[in-house]
Amino acid sequence: MKYDMKLSTPQNRRRFREELHRRTEAMDVIPYDGLSPEQHEKLMRLNATLRDVEARFHAAGLQASTSLEHRIADPTDWLTDYELEIEVDYFLREDDLDYEENDDNILMIQEEYLGKLARRGRAHKWSPDRDCREPGSSFEGERDCRLYRDLYGPCGLTWTDLLRIGTIWVDFKVIEQQCIELGP
Repeated sequence: MKYDMKLSTPQNRRRFREELHRRTEAMDVIPYDGLSPEQHEKLMRLNATLRDVEARFHAAGLQASTSLEHRIADPTDWLTDYELEIEVDYFLREDDLDYEENDDNILMIQEEYLGKLARRGRAHKWSPDRDCREPGSSFEGERDCRLYRDLYGPCGLTWTDLLRIGTIWVDFKVIEQQCIELGP
């Protein structure tokens, strides 16, 4: 199963969760403790990669947010608000059975709102030192970053699905906004 570009991200997540439910009832899902050492190592590399992505974009977001907050405070600047977002696209490995030569081959897309990092600092949900693991999703001593946790949580991907990821593409979006009051 792949991401369907005709559907929205929430619709795709619902589709994956329904498929996960169906496969779980059919006993077709490998539990975390049933992974081979090689599979476990690949998942830990994916988690580490995503943790690095979070750290980089948290730092970039904090820098952008601080700059934008200064602009909002400046009465001569047109800026009245802003949004910081990241979009993470996960592409299938070329040796995956669902891989098609002339297709996007997207497994999942995560769209995440970073918020006003300058106002929240390191206590924010995107703080790189935060542990987001779910019960039964890791072994003792492992820490799951938010992007990784959301793949096997809200996105509904299985451990086997995560092993199908071959490429990750990340977009960092700074949206500058202006509100214009027209008056009575």
